[in-house]
Amino acid sequence: MSYRDLQAAGASELARLEAQPKRYPAAPDDSEAGVLWRSLAGEMRAAIGDDLFDVWLGPCRPVAVRKADGVLGIGAPGENVGWLNDRFRPLCERLAGRPVVFVELQYEDAA
Repeated sequence: MSYRDLQAAGASELARLEAQPKRYPAAPDDSEAGVLWRSLAGEMRAAIGDDLFDVWLGPCRPVAVRKADGVLGIGAPGENVGWLNDRFRPLCERLAGRPVVFVELQYEDAA
């Protein structure tokens, strides 16, 4: 499913972000999610330092903003999703001023 398909599906599709182990495509940089992620990424880098940011959040990409409740979906490598939700989600939510969830990112070269 492309980002445009995901966006068109709206809240019904995005409501499954936390419930289903599926991969989500990265959103375009100029999308709402892209703009929010760039701002949050800058704040996170300042809060945790360059080294930690580069290792854990550097591979992350914005996915979508759920229309119903404003949750920002951030795509991450699958093996890191649980760890990121446990360790960085609270700080991300505080800095972003909105709910945040890490989901598995679908990489362009993935089959």
